[in-house]
Amino acid sequence: VWACLSPQIRIFYTSSSNLLIEEVADALNGFIGTDKDETLYSAIFGITKDIKSKNTGDVFNIEGRSGKGFSLILRTSGGSTTGIHPNLIIVDDAVGQKDRTSQAERDEKEKWFDTLNPLLVPWFDPVSTMKIETILYIGTVWHFRDLTNYILKKNETLPDHLKWDIEIESIYKPGERPKSNYPD
Repeated sequence: VWACLSPQIRIFYTSSSNLLIEEVADALNGFIGTDKDETLYSAIFGITKDIKSKNTGDVFNIEGRSGKGFSLILRTSGGSTTGIHPNLIIVDDAVGQKDRTSQAERDEKEKWFDTLNPLLVPWFDPVSTMKIETILYIGTVWHFRDLTNYILKKNETLPDHLKWDIEIESIYKPGERPKSNYPD
């Protein structure tokens, strides 16, 4: 996104797995260097870490960022969203072990998910007039009434101009008689 669109785009990445968050942070640290000759990605795209700004395991800043907020914030799903002003939110596997077995946890995750949309701040490209103000949700369905189902049901009630674009991998195995792949 930063290389192809703009280093000014601010991203919030969230997952239920701390391990996945750490893997994403480690991968970014491997791709993006502090100068243009440190990594191939930085050399090709000119995207480098901003060493004058905060860079930790859960906050990442690159050169060229402007305005309020960090280039990337990584946090566990269901947690705090204080101080986040993203243009793009990536919700990657937000459902954790507790959501799979507890209705109360699923209810809390739904409330948390509803707080994400108001956080979005639009980013405009003045040349192409492209606008980014997006939530990308990626998830495995672990329960019939988990967050994915909540999003699908909520989408049915929205006016057309507010509906999500949804693509779903089948819950059925190809070539088999239709049978749910849900663990429960």
